[in-house]
Amino acid sequence: MLKSNKINITGYIEGYYGKLLSWEERKKILKTLADCNLTNYFFAPKAEPFHRKFWRELPPKSFSIAFGEFCDCAKKLEISTIAGISPGIDFDFIGSNKQIDFQFLLRKVRYFLDHGVDHLALLIDDVDDRVTRSGSTLSEGHVHASLANRLAQELGTKIFVVPRVYADEIARSSPDYLKAFISELDIRNVLIYSGKEIVSNKIPEGVSPLMEKLDWRGDLVVWDNFYANDYCPRRLFVGPWLGRDYISNILINPTGLVQTDQLLLK
Repeated sequence: MLKSNKINITGYIEGYYGKLLSWEERKKILKTLADCNLTNYFFAPKAEPFHRKFWRELPPKSFSIAFGEFCDCAKKLEISTIAGISPGIDFDFIGSNKQIDFQFLLRKVRYFLDHGVDHLALLIDDVDDRVTRSGSTLSEGHVHASLANRLAQELGTKIFVVPRVYADEIARSSPDYLKAFISELDIRNVLIYSGKEIVSNKIPEGVSPLMEKLDWRGDLVVWDNFYANDYCPRRLFVGPWLGRDYISNILINPTGLVQTDQLLLK
């Protein structure tokens, strides 16, 4: 049975494209999170090959040792960790290998749990609409949410889920996706969404209108790309973090420059 608990999520997403942080740099971010009374570190770096490109494969021993030490450090600082996996680039959602791929996915998330992570996230962002383009009569949103539900059910715990359509501006080209996705997603899982835009300057009304518009009755965390610069590496904004006064569950996805990110968290 899935367990349902109210959440309190604030903190840092290592979820950008570009240079990977070192493990020592990640520990510096953990310390800053603790100093600022923030709650979570979300590990989902796009450039990490075992997160995305080689998601079926288990990392080498050196990674396993370092990741375990990172999770131990987080626990000592009372920071909750979320490990993400992004299989959508070539996961077989509807074909003859879908059961095989699910077992690969299940093996991978259990690996992260075995090495001390607190929560898991399934990311289906920044991939193409292969289910739709395959000519399948199945709804793409329904297929993606069903995968999240099955994974959570197998693990016996809620998971965090980033849908392929994770902002309103993406929904314009896939208008039916979110309705199907949200109607299927188990409300005990946690939906992650960016708001009206992929990079939203303001979210003035908080998430309540967003949840009503999406007709989502479970927990929602805002993935905030306000400070992110991976789409424009020459850009660096370190101004005040404003326009989010009514949001309690929010994570920032910033620059990957450790000292800059420490400043932004403060």
